[in-house]
Amino acid sequence: MSGIEEQQFIEAARAFAPVALEFCELFEGEPFAEELWAALETLLPRLYLGGVSLADAAPDDAFTHAEEGEQQFDIVPRLRNEAIDERCDAWASALGDADLLARFTFYGWAPPTVQGGELEPDYDASASRVSDELGVIYANLSGGLVLLDSGLPGTARIASDDWLYSFYAVWGEVVPDLLKAVHSRINTDLDDVHIEAEP
Repeated sequence: MSGIEEQQFIEAARAFAPVALEFCELFEGEPFAEELWAALETLLPRLYLGGVSLADAAPDDAFTHAEEGEQQFDIVPRLRNEAIDERCDAWASALGDADLLARFTFYGWAPPTVQGGELEPDYDASASRVSDELGVIYANLSGGLVLLDSGLPGTARIASDDWLYSFYAVWGEVVPDLLKAVHSRINTDLDDVHIEAEP
């Protein structure tokens, strides 16, 4: 890998950083409901395109977080795991039934049912709440921001590798699914969803 290739890769990561920061600050901020969908409708495509740009600029040795003999750095999110879980719960509370609606619309509009007075969607067991997906994306983006903010030698390359790796492994799949849910929510009136109580 040439120095030019590495520099282009790092520049792609630095160009992606403001979009990652915008998402992370949204997640860390005060949860809100209706405005979230419009915000995500414009933000999620920019996140995905940023991941594609990283992939396009990636050198052959991408995913190598540090060359032999260089200092190793831990990749730590801006919030600890417990705090991320608390933020997910806060978003779930703010979104209410819309969190569940977006969850089951991933799987073909299967109507939810009411069991024991609680809204229960009929969804694949691997599905998760929109609020949880926000937390997954956050956990995979914010660590790179911490590294870039540190300004320490070598951290820009490590952040670039980490964002690219997690794009392929995690959030590159989560973002399109979440965008489908956002479109479903924007184009669906919750009052039109038929709720059937089980006998």
